[in-house]
Amino acid sequence: MLIRSKLLEHVGQRILNRFHKEIKHPAAYQVKISKLNPPINGDVQSVSIILSD
Repeated sequence: MLIRSKLLEHVGQRILNRFHKEIKHPAAYQVKISKLNPPINGDVQSVSIILSD
């Protein structure tokens, strides 16, 4: 990842945008991103987001 981001949502959206730019045929995409040991209070192993278009 050359572009740093604080939000998983931003990373996921950049991935979806790249899919649409690189792959020219119409398709629906779904991206799931997980972050291990997020810096939040509490005993959490990971957080995840799922983005689709």
